[in-house]
Amino acid sequence: MFYLVLLSTMSQGIIKEEILRDDLKYYFMSPCEKYRARRQLPWKLGVQILKIVMITSQLILFGLNNQLVVSYKEENAMTFKNLFLKDYSGVDEEDYSVALYSQQAVYDSLFYVLDQYRQLGRLSVGPISYAEEDGKLLPLVICKEYYKRGNVEPSDEAYDIDAQLEKVCMANDPTNVSQWKAENVSFFNLEFYRLVDIKITFQLKGINLQTVRSHELPDCYVFFVTITFDNQCHSGKIKIFLDIDALSSACKNWKISGTAQKNTHYLLVFDGFVILVCLTSAVLCTRSIVLAVKLLQRFSRFFRENYNHKVCKTDQKEFLNGWYVLVIVSDAMAIVGSILKMEIQAKSLTSYDVCSIFLGTSTLMVWVGVIRYLGYFQKYNVLILTMKTAFPKVIRFCCCAGMIYLGYTFCGWIVLGPYHEKSCPIAATPVRTRERQKSRAMRLPKHDPAKPHCFLTHCLLNPKASRNNVLKHCATSDRVSVHASVPPQELLERDGTRTSWPAKPSPNPDDAGPIVHRIMGLLVTAGYNTAGIEPTCNNCNDFTELQLL
Repeated sequence: MFYLVLLSTMSQGIIKEEILRDDLKYYFMSPCEKYRARRQLPWKLGVQILKIVMITSQLILFGLNNQLVVSYKEENAMTFKNLFLKDYSGVDEEDYSVALYSQQAVYDSLFYVLDQYRQLGRLSVGPISYAEEDGKLLPLVICKEYYKRGNVEPSDEAYDIDAQLEKVCMANDPTNVSQWKAENVSFFNLEFYRLVDIKITFQLKGINLQTVRSHELPDCYVFFVTITFDNQCHSGKIKIFLDIDALSSACKNWKISGTAQKNTHYLLVFDGFVILVCLTSAVLCTRSIVLAVKLLQRFSRFFRENYNHKVCKTDQKEFLNGWYVLVIVSDAMAIVGSILKMEIQAKSLTSYDVCSIFLGTSTLMVWVGVIRYLGYFQKYNVLILTMKTAFPKVIRFCCCAGMIYLGYTFCGWIVLGPYHEKSCPIAATPVRTRERQKSRAMRLPKHDPAKPHCFLTHCLLNPKASRNNVLKHCATSDRVSVHASVPPQELLERDGTRTSWPAKPSPNPDDAGPIVHRIMGLLVTAGYNTAGIEPTCNNCNDFTELQLL
């Protein structure tokens, strides 16, 4: 009897062990292997593939709409700069828009803003108008900030400044700009050695009609415009800044015909379906985590009862799949982003930036989650395991390299920053490059046919110029006798200096030989007799001059 009981107990233990073994083997199978083992459809895999397609499509649709919003704000900012800033070139200079260097230019620019604002309705080609509140136009506000008291005598190297700042503001109706400008002459009498800045603020309203083309309802915008005349440096250069804060909202009274409203309903249904798919994915992943925890408890209990041994932490981590946590977080962010997108399309909210953060981050996590399924293939699994093993070491290396980089950055910033052009802000680099190109072009010597080196100057400034035209220009020189009517090839043959055309100068200055030799080749190419030419260098910092004897 005891033998039967013992045999029954052992058989039950073996059965439990086999069941646990099968459950462990099934848990670590790939979706395809699970299907072949138990003929169960890989629901999570199908849901993840469907979710990737839908979330990516949703992101693209929202991104296209968001691009219209961003472009509308940027183009309005450029419009306001061209409307209200005098002599604006269309490109900002570093971080400011216009620079002023004379008192008259400051007065002209200040009054130009006021005059342009007064006649805005006749100037702007877009749907922009003055902001109103309770049926009244919101005023334009001018504030000037200056030192309370000051006396500066640069010639005597003396100054007396009260560092306390005072601020005086004036607000008036935009339609009466000319009147109150004449009545407040003293306000516009500026003492520049005391002046710190002048700020002009006003509000405008506009409607983004371009969204109608993408079958979206237009938004109404309020633009808070601030124009600043910055004289804080007191260096003789006043910088003008134009800053815009755009606030979008749903239009109060609107009526639109066509398919825009119908397409909006379709998009709302699509977003609702995305939320349903994400909820399904989150529920399935949560269920898998719960089953994994229960399986880990069974496995730990079996080890403790049969082997009196505790499962190590490394083995426990194998049951806690971090990919499921990543999928759940991405699903939560996608649901929040989809709700915000639906509210934006229904014109209940205008939080485009917040919605972009949620949708973009969720899409990133969804695509990263695909790596989990690549790990089921042997070749990809080797790569993923390598990345997993090397990741901590890479992070430690980045920390060490980051310390060196930060030290070098701060050292370079204080040593080279004020003097070296490569230490300037990235946004200002193209502007400074254009300025350097302009300054170099202004320093180039101008072509003067009366000078002996006219041919050299003309060729260097205009290498594509015709040789005959160059010869005609240089024929006026007293030191050069050139028959322009004779073709260059005939001159070469008659002079006997060369019987063939010279080779093209090498584009590499190091391989082309001395500059005098290259210039001699240019002269021979144009048809000069170089037998009596003696090169002399009058100024080696500028172009080398040739005296034609």
